[in-house]
Amino acid sequence: YEDLKKMVQAFFEPPSEKDREVPDTVLAKLRPYQLDGVGWLSQLHRLGVGRILADDMGLGKTLQAMALLAKTKVMDGHKPSLVVAPTSVLDVWVQEAQTHVPDLKVVKWHGRDRKKSKQAAIEADIVVTSYALLRRDVDSVLGEVDFRYLMLDEAQHVKNNATEAWKAAKQVRSDQRLALTGTPIENRVEELWSILEVVAPGLLGTSKNFEKRYGKPIAKGNASRLNELRRRTHPVILRRKKEDVAKDLPPKIESILRCEMTKEQRSLYLRVLAEVREDVQKALTVHSKGRARAPILAALMRLRQVCCDPRLVLGADGESVGSAKLQLFEEIMTDAIAGDHRVIVFSQFVEMQKLLHA
Repeated sequence: YEDLKKMVQAFFEPPSEKDREVPDTVLAKLRPYQLDGVGWLSQLHRLGVGRILADDMGLGKTLQAMALLAKTKVMDGHKPSLVVAPTSVLDVWVQEAQTHVPDLKVVKWHGRDRKKSKQAAIEADIVVTSYALLRRDVDSVLGEVDFRYLMLDEAQHVKNNATEAWKAAKQVRSDQRLALTGTPIENRVEELWSILEVVAPGLLGTSKNFEKRYGKPIAKGNASRLNELRRRTHPVILRRKKEDVAKDLPPKIESILRCEMTKEQRSLYLRVLAEVREDVQKALTVHSKGRARAPILAALMRLRQVCCDPRLVLGADGESVGSAKLQLFEEIMTDAIAGDHRVIVFSQFVEMQKLLHA
């Protein structure tokens, strides 16, 4: 009983200065609110409790999570952690890790031959994979490795406990769990139950009991039950909005998001590349470099259009090819709108603007 009492008290104590410390292996300079975030994550790490880091878009959830992994490696030694994210941001995790925590070895669990990399995954500090591949591989390699952390980026992908992604996440063997999402609730409070049941199993009881106690009453406007749910989940959810930390923010925040083309989109790109290369070579043969400028710019524009959306080159036939950039755009916009943000979208191509608007 005394141990339980101490643990409950620890939930409500502020993180210590030691919790807020970041090891020298983290090369980025964290802002004050990010240090507070690392302190909060470290405190719950000590308590062994799953949590949701629900900071607003652009406040550096990825960096705070990486700082936590770097810190746990220094404290507890090597053990791999699994990061599950949308396919479109896998490379972002790899690049951010290489830039800010180069001491951590990162393996991207992706591609047809990925299962040959099991030993590399075991020896890595961070294994990055997609929700689609987690579903496919959780019964084999990804379900056989003991991870230190399971980190779910854009955790709204497991907001429905009936999906294969949610069931796969539940199967992963890990000491600790962390969800990263700026929108833990998009439509119904049951979504919060689904995410917390993955990262902190049992905290909110069974799905049936949760729906009876919170889901239905809150849907009917019961403010008392809503406040009760907030109090109950407050210790394991940290959310800061941009306006909350405005004084700590730089004048402008720039985030570069990279995404890989789909297999079909890449094939089209290579085909168009071969065509325009031939056109450019002919232009350089016939004209001087100055006069060949127009064909070269036209070739580059076609390649850029394929990268944006194949329909800009193929018309309606390009719809079956798909656009990785459009998929990423939809993910970003979903997060932004759920967070009640206003967004300005620029594109050089008028037709691309029409596709985005549609």
